[in-house]
Amino acid sequence: MSTLSALKATRTDETFSRIYEETVKAVGDPVPRRKRRHRGWDDLEQGFNQHQEGDEETVVSFRRLYFQIVDGIVSELAQLINTYPFFDEQKLRNELQTLYSNRLFHKPPGELIELLIEDDLQGTLSEVYKLLQLMLTIPATSASAERSFSCLKRIKTYLRNTCGQDRLVNLATISIDSVVVEDLKATWKFYDIVIDHFSTMKDRRMAFLFK
Repeated sequence: MSTLSALKATRTDETFSRIYEETVKAVGDPVPRRKRRHRGWDDLEQGFNQHQEGDEETVVSFRRLYFQIVDGIVSELAQLINTYPFFDEQKLRNELQTLYSNRLFHKPPGELIELLIEDDLQGTLSEVYKLLQLMLTIPATSASAERSFSCLKRIKTYLRNTCGQDRLVNLATISIDSVVVEDLKATWKFYDIVIDHFSTMKDRRMAFLFK
């Protein structure tokens, strides 16, 4: 059975009921969401039970959320296999099951890939290692690209219209990573490195280096 088939098989009411009952036994009953409702004489005559209705609505909302999560995972995994065919689907499924079954690997992607490198597990969990590299490489949002364009508006003005590509990239890097530059400047080695690099670029009339 493929990974997609196994995930689709979990999209049933029986699977949800089993997971829901196990969760309730582990952490207790969820707190139902109570809606504001105008109660009249008809509700009192019929013995309106708000608590029971709240419990039913809570189960329905969790069932809807469960199906949405399963559908999202199936859709994303299908796109992953189709977009990046270098993944071995069966091996990736087995490795993910190994990770899910061991709490030692329940970490964010950055910490998890560091753990794999420290324990030399890149070859053992090769598909997971490639997946983590992909997750950490592809940005989740376009905020970084938008920030780069905003930075270029401040740097490449009409007065700097003839700025070369290398100089423009370096100025943008300094502007975007200003916090890193400030940390380097605090050590005083930053100025020495810049002066040494500037003085050795070509022969200059002034002496910048002193022994």
